[in-house]
Amino acid sequence: MLTVPVWLNEDMVSCTAVICCASFVFRSEEETPMPVIARFFGIIIKMYFSHSDHGVPHFHAIYNEYNGVFTIQTLEMIEGDLPIRAQRLIREWAEQYQPELLRMWNTNEFKRLPGLE
Repeated sequence: MLTVPVWLNEDMVSCTAVICCASFVFRSEEETPMPVIARFFGIIIKMYFSHSDHGVPHFHAIYNEYNGVFTIQTLEMIEGDLPIRAQRLIREWAEQYQPELLRMWNTNEFKRLPGLE
């Protein structure tokens, strides 16, 4: 199956999409978009906010053509193909904002966070 990234706009992409060929694709037009939580070093962090039945608390990271899904509790990459260096930067960032990420997940309240400096 050949897929290409589908963007709603610069800050949104579908979260209930499947990762195939390192790209997010839509399953239907009714899907809710994911807002951007942070950007740093070419990495985009997103989180889905209508997460009923959406699995363990997690966030998505996109770096060029690579994607990853990280649990908020352990910061383990549970899905994806991100390079090791990008994974390290994402974990370093997430360690700083782990309480905020978990609060956002639990309350469904969006907050843009600073990037890694």
